[in-house]
Amino acid sequence: MTRTVGYYEGWASTRSCDKQLPSNIDIAPLTHLNFAFVFFYLTTFQIMPMSTNNQVLYPQFTGLKSKKLSLKTWVAVGGWSFNDATNSPNTQTAFSDMASNAANC
Repeated sequence: MTRTVGYYEGWASTRSCDKQLPSNIDIAPLTHLNFAFVFFYLTTFQIMPMSTNNQVLYPQFTGLKSKKLSLKTWVAVGGWSFNDATNSPNTQTAFSDMASNAANC
């Protein structure tokens, strides 16, 4: 099976230069498309938007599947800075905390 995975950054919709919305993505060559990023609450582990601006993008993003029924859309959890010890609150152990107990998942 061949996969061609695309990656959409939620902040692309707010850039001052080369602003991009999910509707601008050329999905023709893609089998999968990831939305970057979502976070999760550190106590409940429920998913939350990285930015409140992203909430309006989710329906546009998943709506791409209506243009190509075989397209798989996913969210990427965390992000490149999610494990930084300098985050407030500190998210450095968030993934290991979540996986430490089956009830958390």
